[in-house]
Amino acid sequence: MMVNSVTSGSVLIHYQLEDGTAIAEDKRISGVVSTLALGSEEPVATGIIYDTSSEAPLLLNGMDGRQYYKVKVDGVEQGLLKAGLTEVTYIYTPYLVSTEQVEKKTGRVIVQYQTRSGQTLKESVETVPETLISYREKTIYADGSESLSDPIHAYPYYNVYDAQSQIIEQDGKIYRLSYENQPSLYGELVEGDTVLTLQYIPVPTLESLTFDKESYQPGEKLTASFVVSSEEEMERIYFGLSDKKLSSQYVLRGESNNPIKIADGLYRFDVTVPIASDYPKSDLSLDFIYLNAKNESSSNSLSEPEIIQNIATQAIINSPNIVTDFSAPKFIELETSRNEAKQGETVEVVLLVEDNSNITSVNLVFESESGTLRFGENITNIEQLEGNRKRLTLSETIHYSYLPGQYDLRYLYLTDIYGNTSYLSTVDSLPAKTIVVNQANDVENLNPVVETTIVTNIEVVEKSSGRVLIRTNFHGEDLEAMKQVIREAISAYENEHGVTFDLLGAGGSQISSRSVTVGNRTQTEVIRSYQQLVVNTSDNPLPEIEKKLLPEGVIYDNSTIRQALYTIQFKDGESVVKESRRVANSTIDNVIRDESNGIDERAYYFESVEVSQGFTTIFSSDLNYNGPFYEIVVNLKSSSKVENIEVDSPVEETSPSRTEVDPPVIETPVALIKGVSAVTESSSTLTNLVYPVIEVSTQLTMGNTNKEALYSATTVSRQKVESEKSSASILPRTNGHQSKLPILVGLALLSLTVAKRKKDFLG
Repeated sequence: MMVNSVTSGSVLIHYQLEDGTAIAEDKRISGVVSTLALGSEEPVATGIIYDTSSEAPLLLNGMDGRQYYKVKVDGVEQGLLKAGLTEVTYIYTPYLVSTEQVEKKTGRVIVQYQTRSGQTLKESVETVPETLISYREKTIYADGSESLSDPIHAYPYYNVYDAQSQIIEQDGKIYRLSYENQPSLYGELVEGDTVLTLQYIPVPTLESLTFDKESYQPGEKLTASFVVSSEEEMERIYFGLSDKKLSSQYVLRGESNNPIKIADGLYRFDVTVPIASDYPKSDLSLDFIYLNAKNESSSNSLSEPEIIQNIATQAIINSPNIVTDFSAPKFIELETSRNEAKQGETVEVVLLVEDNSNITSVNLVFESESGTLRFGENITNIEQLEGNRKRLTLSETIHYSYLPGQYDLRYLYLTDIYGNTSYLSTVDSLPAKTIVVNQANDVENLNPVVETTIVTNIEVVEKSSGRVLIRTNFHGEDLEAMKQVIREAISAYENEHGVTFDLLGAGGSQISSRSVTVGNRTQTEVIRSYQQLVVNTSDNPLPEIEKKLLPEGVIYDNSTIRQALYTIQFKDGESVVKESRRVANSTIDNVIRDESNGIDERAYYFESVEVSQGFTTIFSSDLNYNGPFYEIVVNLKSSSKVENIEVDSPVEETSPSRTEVDPPVIETPVALIKGVSAVTESSSTLTNLVYPVIEVSTQLTMGNTNKEALYSATTVSRQKVESEKSSASILPRTNGHQSKLPILVGLALLSLTVAKRKKDFLG
């Protein structure tokens, strides 16, 4: 049969929510409803039955990824397919009806503030409120079923460092956060209350400061009495007195570990500090103080200024030396001799500056990504111009250790004799200057050769008395070998004197580091100090030493720190036992004690010390220095020479004649301080005045300098100034005698720091 025409029908299936929102794409079912044969007048029905139920699952995955539960159907779900369009709509509802967190666990953090004994100092703080740690999720579905998930963990962490209070005041007392036995302030939060108890210790407080006199003269001794309140037994104080108008180099420092208990919780320290003969006119007040008691109880006025807030006592120094220059040097201009240089070549930098005093330190730095090019250690010329202007010439050899590249000017430090320091950086007022370092091509081996010599000055000290029992030196950097040398020295001492020691703490520091580079070879000399503490555990006392190489306590001046060139000789009559030279930021006593290492303590004992000073300018191949100098002569006596002299018999004291160092052929004129003649210096030290320097020095044995090595200081008139040894009057000062340091109008002191003044005294 030939079909003339057909009639079709279709069923359109919709998936919707109650509000008509479609949740899935529609589907269509189509088919032939009837056919009409050729020549026939009546169509013939096909009788096709449709069924949409298979297209509508009970749980439907919607277009949004959620599941939906079938609720009802609108329309005929199953029936005879009709011509045209038949629509069937399935109504769904979200399958997940609701969820909730059940079996919730929470935690919080509470910080407490207590003393070691449990006394509460301030209210506890809830630093972390109730925080969810874990839970289970309960779900209810449209078909009435429920589900419960496994525990879900949030893994919260806490960090309560900001809850720390460094200082707490209560009832007039100050408490500081202890550094020991403290809980961790960071961690994973756990169920319940995490209670962190911060422990605080009471800190010593300065109650009063008095001086033995209202005013003093240079060369006298000042005695300061400190009354300290402390719950713990006091052990030590360290302090500084200063005139706030003067720079930090004039701070008088003192310390004591001999407290006197005057009442429960009240202690007094009486500390005597020598005033240098060249100390300027000043009104001294307490600049800083460190108070140390037992059981970690300590305080200092830098971090806890409250401990001295009521102290206003002053001591007046009536000195003829008056500091009038309180201004830092002023930079004017800078020029370089060349903008490019090969390794091995020399670059000069000329600085024009203004200052009312002598310039004693320059530190000029060019930097690149690969390193630092530093000028200032090699001041080759200082020219005094009209008024207070000065032209400084700095020189630097581009050693082979400097990597090729562009070095940009970064900063400049200028310091005068009074410690006034100016700091400038490129972003401030320095010009944009560069030096390009190029690879050298005329040297066969460009790989740097570094040779290092390390010498450690060792002291073995009995802890309770502070007495130095053994002094020796160790060459090299093998720490274990050095410790073995120390143990052997202690063992020998024990056997000789019938005592036994327990070893306590030990530690060391670097005194100086000196490097000289010639070509591709760099030689470095490092000097270190190391101290081993011991305690006598035997019933035998330590042997008495009637005569010592150096006296205990003050030798000359152990409080005034001076940045200067120190020349020191240890002499036995006309015989020089040891001599050396160093540039250091130190006290005269510390220099003497450091340089005494290596002298046989049994062969000599101390008689007296002579100190003279001035201001010098030295330009040579191995020393470039411009600033104050101190000549120190330590007069010793050979033990073998005085065996027959009675101890109580007075020995006539004679003024020892000085052993002169052979002068170089070309002498260096010296800038004068009023009242002191010029001094000619022979050069033997390459000083490394890299800013900033605290307790850093350079040491070499003093010797002669070749004629070609010296360059004269240039004056305005270009005339040579003949120099001679200082003829300033000298007052003898021995252990208990008068001062030998002349009273000078100009002070030869230098400080190489521009950090905030009080930070000079940390540590």
